[in-house]
Amino acid sequence: MTLQDSVDAWHDCATRVVALLRTLPADAWDEPTDCPRWTVHDVAAHLASIETEIASGVGTEPDKAISDVTDEYTQEGVDARSGVPHAEVVDELERAVEARRAQLDELDVDPDATPERTPGGIGWSWKRLLSNRVVDLWVHEQDIREAVDAPGGTDSAAAAHTVRVFGTALPYVLGKRVAPPPGTSVRWVVSGEVGFDVTIRIGEDGRAHPADDVADPTTRLDLDERAFTRLAAGRRSAADLAIGVGGDAALARRVLDAMSVIG
Repeated sequence: MTLQDSVDAWHDCATRVVALLRTLPADAWDEPTDCPRWTVHDVAAHLASIETEIASGVGTEPDKAISDVTDEYTQEGVDARSGVPHAEVVDELERAVEARRAQLDELDVDPDATPERTPGGIGWSWKRLLSNRVVDLWVHEQDIREAVDAPGGTDSAAAAHTVRVFGTALPYVLGKRVAPPPGTSVRWVVSGEVGFDVTIRIGEDGRAHPADDVADPTTRLDLDERAFTRLAAGRRSAADLAIGVGGDAALARRVLDAMSVIG
């Protein structure tokens, strides 16, 4: 995915979120979401806060740059908008998105260079910043849709990008978090618009790598994109999702418990 692809996917997703929020009745804004402790209003406030900070630089203090996007950091933006009317939150989000889109039009930068403005002044590259904005926005779009029972957005470029990003974390999940013995293998079969079928095996060196030559994996996990992304985003537990398990059930439980790659 090029930087411009990331910009286009982010803007498409952001436009869809704004349109969705504008259709919500007043009582929907207090609905709890799968994002821990946050209502629909809180999620919208978070998105408005982040996009405003990146677009305008307001809230970014170079001498207080963060090293990680913590719950404390993200909660500050939500709390600052706790009493703001819903429509004003959406207006802020839309203004920030369009301002940011104008800044990123025909972007021509080194993907590995550090942008002037990032969330909290964190030291991300352009490539990581734009990729993370797509993932964050799409996951929160799904938080809102799940809360108000308005499915959609799963056939978008942002959805495809998010599935791919989460998929790249599977060797880390198996090799570092679960850390089973050499020779152990797990096959993930994810169905959907951009589903995938991959087997990860632990080598003799203890490292996890994709493997195309495993005929009988130790464990097989069958799930759709919704289950995969909700699990990887830390939004639902495996017990709340439809997941087929084959082979070593105990290993499957350990893998599923370790699959959350973002908070």
